[in-house]
Amino acid sequence: MPASPNTPLRAKYVYVADPMCSWCWGFERALTQLRESCPLPLEFVLGGLAPDNEQPMAAEMRAMIAKNWKRVEEVTGAAFNWDYWERAEPRRSTWPACRLMLAAELESRGGAERAYGAIQRAYYRDARDPSQLEVLLQIGTELGLERERLAGELNGANLRALHRTHRERMAEIGARGFPTLFLEIRPGGDSGPQPGGAPAATAKQYLLGSARSTGAELIEQVRAITAPLGL
Repeated sequence: MPASPNTPLRAKYVYVADPMCSWCWGFERALTQLRESCPLPLEFVLGGLAPDNEQPMAAEMRAMIAKNWKRVEEVTGAAFNWDYWERAEPRRSTWPACRLMLAAELESRGGAERAYGAIQRAYYRDARDPSQLEVLLQIGTELGLERERLAGELNGANLRALHRTHRERMAEIGARGFPTLFLEIRPGGDSGPQPGGAPAATAKQYLLGSARSTGAELIEQVRAITAPLGL
């Protein structure tokens, strides 16, 4: 049933991302510009690039990802610490980093976003390796999480199940890759982040942009959508 013209509308950003996605790192400047100009709550949907994997990354994969970094750098201007490829013994495994974000959000609202930034800075700026459990535990303790508890939770059934709901949500809203940003508008209710929660039936999502979108483009789209609705 359509909302009444008098029903107040709520809006939020729905951000499909992975903290170890280089294009997401490149997208940060545009996303920051958007949120400074058009501030709204943000909900993360953590699809996850790569499942848990204990095997060292193959040389071909290392070369492909390094090439991707270079492309992101050229397109977005994002800076990478190339010492990573000399220091790290990476694995193709990003789901544990996503689960750290979920653990942080369960600890306190807004924790997912703080963890997202901390993982990205550790990886791309400081040449640390979030594909390693020890690095994730270090980042978690830096965020104020209790180390022993986190060590048990990261590979536990609860966070794995919660992450599965995020991957299902990604499919439901039609996201095809990382990063993808939507504007979600619904009548009434709380529009704040609801990790893993499906949208209400009356919610409507507008695709705003992806990896190569600029801040100016995103701002223009949001204003074009929200202005006629009085938001």
